[in-house]
Amino acid sequence: MSRRRLNGTRAGGFALASAALYVASFPPLSAPVLAWVALVPLLVALRGSSPGRAAALGAGFGIAAAVGLTPWLAGAVSDYFAVSRVVGGFAALGVYLWCAVFFAAFGAIVSVLGKRGMATPATIAWAWAACEALRIHGPFPAPWGPLAYSQADVPLFVQGADLVGTVGVGALVAAGNAALAGLVLERDARARRAAAATVGVIALAFAYGGWRLGQDFADGEALTAALVQGALPRDRRLDSARDAENLSHYLDLGVDGADLVVWPELALRFEPAKRPGMWQRLAEANEASGADWLIGAPTVRRRALVMERRNAALLLRGGRVVDRHEKVSLVPFGERSVLGWPRRPDPFVPGESLRPVAMRPGAVGVLLCSEAFEPGLAARLAAAGARLLVLPSNDDWFASAAAADHQVAAAVLRAVEVRRPVLRVSSTGGTAFIDAHGRVRARLPHGEPARLSVRVTGSKAATIQGRVVRRVGVAPVLFLALGVVAGGASLVATGRRHHE
Repeated sequence: MSRRRLNGTRAGGFALASAALYVASFPPLSAPVLAWVALVPLLVALRGSSPGRAAALGAGFGIAAAVGLTPWLAGAVSDYFAVSRVVGGFAALGVYLWCAVFFAAFGAIVSVLGKRGMATPATIAWAWAACEALRIHGPFPAPWGPLAYSQADVPLFVQGADLVGTVGVGALVAAGNAALAGLVLERDARARRAAAATVGVIALAFAYGGWRLGQDFADGEALTAALVQGALPRDRRLDSARDAENLSHYLDLGVDGADLVVWPELALRFEPAKRPGMWQRLAEANEASGADWLIGAPTVRRRALVMERRNAALLLRGGRVVDRHEKVSLVPFGERSVLGWPRRPDPFVPGESLRPVAMRPGAVGVLLCSEAFEPGLAARLAAAGARLLVLPSNDDWFASAAAADHQVAAAVLRAVEVRRPVLRVSSTGGTAFIDAHGRVRARLPHGEPARLSVRVTGSKAATIQGRVVRRVGVAPVLFLALGVVAGGASLVATGRRHHE
């Protein structure tokens, strides 16, 4: 890229413009086309910047984008931990600053690449993918707003997720942005060649999508699933004095004609042993239905002298619990303490193993709430024989339809990555049926108590993404593959520049 640069004020304005376009490509506006130009102003602002200034511009972009994507975060923290809005605001600020670290790294890397004459669409895409992968899959993940999620409503494009995963799909969008920025900044033959090559790769991605959309991944017998969205007000759901009333509410939404009934995460707030009368009522209703019920509820197990509480989905059949999934990946600070904080009187402990649940229609992979953000968990379940994925979630503390939409986008990418249909059921919104092509086939309105009945057929398809992620994780292979491509493209571009 050219070494000419914008002054500080204009560069900052360009970075904020990028953040605005980035946010607009996600819910609630959901304009996926904007994602293909959202990074262009930021890349123009990074032109000729020192690594320090570029990091500051990247951080500014990251903070603005994070605030725009999650304006509900402060209120969610306040409600979840029962603290003041001020405390919730400071906690949200900490999250935004943490996100900014990765976007700052992206800005600094682009600056270094530019100064060495190696800023091509391929290398910029690699830088974006590396920083995004660390942000959403690191030790303290911030999984909201990966670039690929902006394309969840474009099935023709996201089919490549079964090859390169969510981060790889986002890298291709970043490459498109870099190609446009190169044309704006350079306007020479090299920039035009890079743009043409990038367009060619994007065209191949769309062609691949068309081919995959024409394939049928269904395998086996269809079943009727009933996804029950309670949409109870949060204060009522948390009131133990109304447990019996809340149980009646879910039962009244109906189970007739279903082979599989799914209630959201923590639809029941009580452990079975602590409410024997209500549990007996639930067991009798389950036995009378003749269906498998997957119910979100906490469980308690004694280990030595310690009572361990787990977030679980219990499988009921014939009036008794026959299997369960216990959440293995707990949310830092929310479900598990980090460095001793926060101190909770009844903390959850993670489940001991990840395996499909043995339902009568076949093995089913269950991911509770935030586990759906982790491609590796979905890949492991698919490899273990899961024919479909069930994603029970409790979203009422978000108090935002846009937050539910983000989680549906994550479910879309999980469906494509492992080619499994997804049944997502939420306490308040985002209850949906997604086929193995990542197409949302049916969905309930946000905030309305209702039951969604769908016919779904499982899948046994294997994918490259699923195999790779299951064996070695997301980051190593992605970085290696993108690094090789980016390095090769940069060497070619550098050689051509020296000969021009």
